[in-house]
Amino acid sequence: MPADSPKPYYVAAGDPGLKTVRPLDPTGGTEWLCMSAVLTSVKYEADLSDWVRSILSKAGAGNRPHYRNLLSDKRRIVVNEVAQLPIRL
Repeated sequence: MPADSPKPYYVAAGDPGLKTVRPLDPTGGTEWLCMSAVLTSVKYEADLSDWVRSILSKAGAGNRPHYRNLLSDKRRIVVNEVAQLPIRL
């Protein structure tokens, strides 16, 4: 694959199942599912894990935090760092 070819990375977030759903079942999952993707050039593929480690380190966010659990000042750091990368969301 040419080095300037786009490469997508997908992620889905949501409840682990929809067998039971709120409000019909008070302990059920939500009806929400979020799909997103990061698109970057193949030539940056080897850099992705370093980018993630660097962002987490700068934000003081530990190994694998969930964005929703970050304080607003940490979120700002993450967003500013991601904005500098050669990626599209």
